[in-house]
Amino acid sequence: MTNYETIRAEVKEDGIGILTLNRPEKRNAISIRRKVRSFSKSLIAAVNGSSLGGGFDLATLCDLRICTPSASFGHPEIKFGAPPLFTPLRWIIGDGLARDLVLTGRAIGAEEAFRIGLVSGIVSADRLMEEALRIAKVILEALPETLRFVKTGLSSSGGRDFEESFRTEHDQAFRDILLPRARKGLGRK
Repeated sequence: MTNYETIRAEVKEDGIGILTLNRPEKRNAISIRRKVRSFSKSLIAAVNGSSLGGGFDLATLCDLRICTPSASFGHPEIKFGAPPLFTPLRWIIGDGLARDLVLTGRAIGAEEAFRIGLVSGIVSADRLMEEALRIAKVILEALPETLRFVKTGLSSSGGRDFEESFRTEHDQAFRDILLPRARKGLGRK
């Protein structure tokens, strides 16, 4: 394990990496949003405690989120004149609820976060990392090229209408996944 003052990184034997942001005095607001958003591997946010401001942004940029019963989420920075990042939140919970949280600066607890689809599960603090690793192992059961395709598609379809997203997804799946597999199966390049 590599230790830094603000970031801890660990790679498990099975290839699963764990990145811990450890800056409670700064509410974990580290400016790595673009790198998180464009990261090629699936990311799971395991939230134990407050996920506010920049920490909330990072959680919404992850592919999946789970939390403990004591977790809270919100964008209080609107109250201090700082504009919050709202696009990922809107994609996850919808426009109306995103507007509510962003414009009011209201924080929500774990139960409401689960009810509105912000998190996919609530687990006890002592099981949080165990559950995150279990989910990661399930994700790793898929073929890497399929995971890359799905992650790219999920990340890029938010601004398109249904028909355009569906057509693009279908065409890319055929061209990038199914056709190469068929060619490989037939012994062609």
